[in-house]
Amino acid sequence: MLINDAIKSADSEDAIYGLLNAYVETLHFPKKLPDHLLALPLNGREDVLSRFEKLTAELDAANKTTAPADVIIAEAVNIFDAAISRLRVLANQNLVIEKTAPAVQNAGIQVSAAGI
Repeated sequence: MLINDAIKSADSEDAIYGLLNAYVETLHFPKKLPDHLLALPLNGREDVLSRFEKLTAELDAANKTTAPADVIIAEAVNIFDAAISRLRVLANQNLVIEKTAPAVQNAGIQVSAAGI
């Protein structure tokens, strides 16, 4: 399974951050990205989004040169994009649970995130 697939099917934020941390660790050799993008550990959604924006800027800059964009930068943009998308899906699922749980519990039914 590719890391992208693992991220897209991750069932928790912790799993996504673990996968991203492992992926970023692999980027240290060969070092093709600035240090601020390689710092570990990742610190939540805002950090993931910030790094995605910086990676996108790196890719745009690489595309403006005569050399082709570095494959590693393009791959990193793709992986961080998948992580942001999956984090949003999980956040939306949790929001639905939080909104529906009180009404369902009032009806005498127990609801948990694991029950989805």
